[in-house]
Amino acid sequence: MYDNLLQQLSEQSQKMAEPVSEITSLAVDYIEKISQFQVNAVKAYTELGMEQLKNAASIKDPESLQSFIGQQTDMAQTVSKKIAEDAQSLAKLGEVFAADIQSLAKKDLARLTEMTAPFLSAAGQ
Repeated sequence: MYDNLLQQLSEQSQKMAEPVSEITSLAVDYIEKISQFQVNAVKAYTELGMEQLKNAASIKDPESLQSFIGQQTDMAQTVSKKIAEDAQSLAKLGEVFAADIQSLAKKDLARLTEMTAPFLSAAGQ
């Protein structure tokens, strides 16, 4: 009798640990994606900034100054577009993560209901 009870408890413990493992795995995956996103964003913005510094350093006369000033509108548009794209990408990552968490929660609720059903029916008798 006790062997059966211990085996059931062991199985239940393993089933209870599965959701924690799945959530942890999902969180690690999300953190990796966010980290890679941030690394790529820093690289892209650094490259844009370095390009601007190089262009500013190449100003030698009034004509090159005027050319540099004229390029600032294009650069502002480029940066604005990049910020909008990055915001969309980041929002999409968040949406996917939220959907995955919601799906996992539904699955875990079904699993929990399945695991507790025998105990609830036994308690009702």
